[in-house]
Amino acid sequence: MIVQLSANKLTKSSIPPRSLSWDWPAAILLLGCVLIASGRLVVTQATDHLILISFLGILGGIAGLALGRSRFPAWLGAIFGFLYGLFFIPWQLGLALFANQEWADRLRDLVGRLSFALTQLFEGENVEDPLLFLAVMAFLFWVISLKAGYRLARRGELWGAVIPFGLVALIVQSYDQQEAWKAWFLAIFLLCVLLLMARLQLLRQRQGWEASHTNLPWELDSNLSTLSFSTAVLLVVLAWVSPTLVSSLDSAESLWTIITTPWRTFQEELGRAFYPLKGEPLQAGFVYGERMLLGRDIPKSSENLFTVQIIQQEQSVRRNYWRDRVYDIYEDGQWASTHDQLKTWETDEMDLLSSDVQSYSPAQFLFIAQSNMVLLHTVPQLVYLDRPATLSFASNDDGSKDFGALFSIDPVLRGESYRVTALISVPTVNQLRNAGTQYPSWVSERYLQLPSDISQRTQELAQTLAEGQETPYDIASAITNYLRREIEYTDRLPAAPFESEPIDWMLFEQKQGFCNYYATAEVVMLRSLGIPARLAVGYAQGEREDLGGRVRYSVRQRDAHAWPEVYFPGIGWVEFEPTANQEPLVRPFVNPQSSVNEFENPEEVVSPPEVLEIEPLTAEEYFKQEEARYFIPSMLFMAALLSLGAALLWHRHRARGGLALATLAERGLARYDIHPPQALIQMARLAELPPLTRAYMQINLALAWLGDPPKFSDTPDQRAKSLAFYLPELNEDIQSLSHDYQTRLFSRSKISREERALRTMRRIHWAARRAQWRKWLEQLPAFIRKR
Repeated sequence: MIVQLSANKLTKSSIPPRSLSWDWPAAILLLGCVLIASGRLVVTQATDHLILISFLGILGGIAGLALGRSRFPAWLGAIFGFLYGLFFIPWQLGLALFANQEWADRLRDLVGRLSFALTQLFEGENVEDPLLFLAVMAFLFWVISLKAGYRLARRGELWGAVIPFGLVALIVQSYDQQEAWKAWFLAIFLLCVLLLMARLQLLRQRQGWEASHTNLPWELDSNLSTLSFSTAVLLVVLAWVSPTLVSSLDSAESLWTIITTPWRTFQEELGRAFYPLKGEPLQAGFVYGERMLLGRDIPKSSENLFTVQIIQQEQSVRRNYWRDRVYDIYEDGQWASTHDQLKTWETDEMDLLSSDVQSYSPAQFLFIAQSNMVLLHTVPQLVYLDRPATLSFASNDDGSKDFGALFSIDPVLRGESYRVTALISVPTVNQLRNAGTQYPSWVSERYLQLPSDISQRTQELAQTLAEGQETPYDIASAITNYLRREIEYTDRLPAAPFESEPIDWMLFEQKQGFCNYYATAEVVMLRSLGIPARLAVGYAQGEREDLGGRVRYSVRQRDAHAWPEVYFPGIGWVEFEPTANQEPLVRPFVNPQSSVNEFENPEEVVSPPEVLEIEPLTAEEYFKQEEARYFIPSMLFMAALLSLGAALLWHRHRARGGLALATLAERGLARYDIHPPQALIQMARLAELPPLTRAYMQINLALAWLGDPPKFSDTPDQRAKSLAFYLPELNEDIQSLSHDYQTRLFSRSKISREERALRTMRRIHWAARRAQWRKWLEQLPAFIRKR
């Protein structure tokens, strides 16, 4: 606010002062304070990417200076500052933390990680993710920098602008006192503050001298600046020496202890929120390594590890398995993998698809981490992953790659997510039976290995179960159903007797097991019959949730699972489920007249209402569909940005006295000899009125809305009293508006009260509208009864 002298009265105006209460040296000093305070935080090296705090602080200071110098009222400047921050803060965090991802995925991960961090904080746990600290500091420096720049440019304030930065620097110093040289940040900050104070005082004095037409020597600015700098340096040196002199006084030391006790308590609470900054590394491991023992028990914890949202999956009959890795070598009671080649995952790894796979359908999944992970959970026939990763694989003689596992280059932290696209084959029973036995050479060479100590009776059992079965699918189904029927499920086993083969002991002695034993037994028996098979490990489907047309699965630690996968020419790897505590797999069966052999579970073969047609779809076609999906949201976002820009340009146009939109529309229609609607003509005439007259017209409009339109003969005072009767809370504003209008209309006074009149007009507008709506609501019951 500034004070203007008019007609023996002091009146207030909210228009920002146009006299210069600051200049570019003052602005540079303020930005120096921002840079020093944020730099004190950066040199702590408490976590990575702290440099973005300095960048955001400088941006916020520049935005505050621009908004303070503008003619926007304070409330509009606050809105613009909020919108700028809403863009710049996520932009900087997304650039720093989530490289090589689409921006939609970066924002999703940002929100997810912050949600988990806040949940830990509110539940009284140590927050593990440093992102919360980065986000809080980014928001804090944006707000105080924006406000500092605004206060300096709008009102020439000093202390309200710099005190927040001084407090931040002191707080950081209290946490990071190990290296003495870092305290010099406070000294330099104090020097900048003193220089800024001297500069602003000089500008105020200069305005007074110019107003009084005082002649000033040309070297005055230079002399005063030199004196200010010398004085500021002297004061800083004295301030630095004083603590040493005072520290020898016991009373001063006792007083300091009393003063800082509450602060130390607050430090302990703050430390819980910023726990990862103490140097404890984030834990992100994985359950399945390059080797896996069959083990004696399985996890029983209900800890939520990740969730999977189904974005696209055409085949509803397929059960999902979240695969971590596959094993191909079994020996001495443990599995190993020969997928030891490593390469960076490419965006489109089509050579992961076996060259003889003929039909598949697209599927897309969103994995959201509930715990930190490095080994990525995936699905079969993966073709797209939206984050940097390393692929372990084995090369095939047909030029394709045999998938082993995927490792994220940067750990996927709690709340982060990644999107995968897969081309999934969902074969029918008839397709599996007709697949034949023409296996590629790489499949036969890698997936028919048998342990050296396989027992004779294990092989004989496999031969017995295969008798009468015509196809590899029928044999695999027979073995699956035998294991489900004959082996009892248990989540804990005793140690196998010394020198006994674990699978032989499980099948014929213990007759109990869990998923590792079920799956291994099936793989070994199938291989003994010449059918390629392997062990896949990861997690079962988990608990299903329906989210308004979308499906999501919550996967817990107890869902850790192992299952056999069998190779079928022209189809690829197909899962089977021999573990008794899991639901049997359901497959579509094209020919319902086919018989079910004695070993098959009737639930295994189901005739669906319609035959599923699996249309081949390439990855390139799928990606084109994805581009089409995101086209409309992208266009809407661009339209919103263009609308905001148009609104700002229009505001600037009107502020400079440009024609109103209604006037432009009326003139445009008239140019083409089109008679404008009466309502448009009235709006144009109203917009062309002087601001004070247009504000006064709001009294007439408000009375019309309230059902009491003024008479032609009513004076302005009478109209004002009538409206004040309906809006008593605005009585003083209404009377002031009427008085200003009459003063301007009937006297020679040049007093300008347009800004106050326009504010009053807006208050009357909304108060009258609220009164009109209340009146309608009161009349609504009577209207309903008449109906």
